[in-house]
Amino acid sequence: MKKHYTLVAGGAFLMLCAGPAAAGPCTQQISQLTSTLGARSPGSDNESAARAALDRARTLDVQGSEECKKSVREAKHLFGFDE
Repeated sequence: MKKHYTLVAGGAFLMLCAGPAAAGPCTQQISQLTSTLGARSPGSDNESAARAALDRARTLDVQGSEECKKSVREAKHLFGFDE
């Protein structure tokens, strides 16, 4: 029975360690933009288009595609966070 718990605990530890390694090229940018938007009042004229661009960025990021960077830039522009 102890062996079973050790295996389960070891597997959980490995999964936690693999999380950051599996992050895509835009994970940090998407997270920062999302947290900034939580503090901002909703109602931007382009909000639905910006959220769609952010959703595309998330999808591409999970796939590991560098194209996510373009969608992040588009979302920032639509939300009024031009660089």
